[in-house]
Amino acid sequence: TAAIRLLSRGLVRYPNSRVLLEARADAFIARKWKGDASFALRDIERAMALQPGYGERDLKLIVAFASALHQLQQHESARYLMERHVKGKTFSDTELRGLVHLRGLQESVEAALEERGSGGRGEGSSPFLYDDDNDG
Repeated sequence: TAAIRLLSRGLVRYPNSRVLLEARADAFIARKWKGDASFALRDIERAMALQPGYGERDLKLIVAFASALHQLQQHESARYLMERHVKGKTFSDTELRGLVHLRGLQESVEAALEERGSGGRGEGSSPFLYDDDNDG
């Protein structure tokens, strides 16, 4: 809550700061209060609009976007976003170390889809986010 308040003050002074928008989106996602995922999506969209095309290549921003969608129970959209922007891509060890929660997010999305009966991949299927080339 304090972090969100400080980041919001920073955004009053620097409204076009991609760094502050990303940080506040992360804080909203972590806090998980009602409405926070929607606020996170708003900040992510603003951050992506500041540098068109850049956000599509930014793994951290894509994961934040998918996390917010997952919190809003938009599991199919979260899966689609991760598949479209992450599947088959090769990431540096630094990128993968910095995003350890990526696997947990994937598993959580798949479990939610399985529970709803809307196309979870099920056990034994290969995860879309990691293949042998990306496992570091």
